[in-house]
Amino acid sequence: MFDRPTIYVDFDDVLCHTARALTDLLKRKFGKQVDFETIATFSLGEAFGISAMELDELMADAHELDELLAMEPIDGARSHLRRLAGEGVGIHVVTGRPPHSREASLVWLEQNAMPYDELIFVDKYGRAADEPDAVPLDELDERPYALVLEDSGEMALYMAERAGRTVALLDRPWNRHLAAGQYGSGTVVRCADWDAAIPLLGDG
Repeated sequence: MFDRPTIYVDFDDVLCHTARALTDLLKRKFGKQVDFETIATFSLGEAFGISAMELDELMADAHELDELLAMEPIDGARSHLRRLAGEGVGIHVVTGRPPHSREASLVWLEQNAMPYDELIFVDKYGRAADEPDAVPLDELDERPYALVLEDSGEMALYMAERAGRTVALLDRPWNRHLAAGQYGSGTVVRCADWDAAIPLLGDG
């Protein structure tokens, strides 16, 4: 399917500091203070102690252009992607963001000089089944990614177990329940940062 080695790079909390931006927005919008290190679950309503309606309001605001463009890049992402692109490695940014955030996401990638070949919106968590521009999750199964970079434990497990890929799971408070190791025909490797993750590409 790919004519060259290609990596899968998640967007939020892999390319940019989304969770930290959301805690700032939470404080501004609802006056609630939540420390990044206490976000022990991928369920933000639970992590932030807010209702489903409040979460919907928070995420609607979070996907506004100004909020998305204010998110800071993760250290090491740009430099490693530039080097890989120069070496001919394909780069797919594979995100669970809602497809309506495409234009803002493209602007962020451009403003932060992040090399990539494709920006792919995937229904990772069953939230976008009615979105025609969202790729169904199982379409990832047959894509031969040489390396997957994720922050979601759920997606790391899926890509290792179902798709048989090597996954660099960037260490975040909400994924520390998932142990590194072999899952099906794939592997999950916990990585502190991009410097630890990218060498896995040579091991694949």
